[in-house]
Amino acid sequence: MVIVVNPNPTANISGDNQICSGDNVTLNATGGSGYVWSNGGGTNPTATFNNVTSTNIQRSYRCANGCTDDATFTVN
Repeated sequence: MVIVVNPNPTANISGDNQICSGDNVTLNATGGSGYVWSNGGGTNPTATFNNVTSTNIQRSYRCANGCTDDATFTVN
C-alpha cells in the first residue's frame, strides 16, 4: 500500500493595499488550485473589488489536493 501525503497549500494575496476610499482594487491569489473570494470576487485567481473602503478585508480560500488555507488582505 502506498500512502500519498499532499503538502498543504500556502495561500497568498497580493495587490495595492494603499488606495483612496471608493477606489477599485485588483487582487491576485496564488498558492492553490481553486479560489473563492469573500465579498463576491468570484472564483478566478484575480478579482477586482469596486468602491473599496478602509473597512473591507478580502479573504481567499484555497484548495489544492483537498487541502485548504486562508489568507487575509487588508486594504487601507
